[in-house]
Amino acid sequence: MKPDYSKRSSENRFQTTFYLITIKMLTTKNKPLFSVWRQIFN
Repeated sequence: MKPDYSKRSSENRFQTTFYLITIKMLTTKNKPLFSVWRQIFN
């Protein structure tokens, strides 16, 4: 159970970071940085 909980917690942190970065990218409209960021996560 603990490994599953840890994994879920880690995924939640990743999703939170993912959305925060996405919002920051959209608000700053930094297209080149967004392209690099997409390459990292794709």
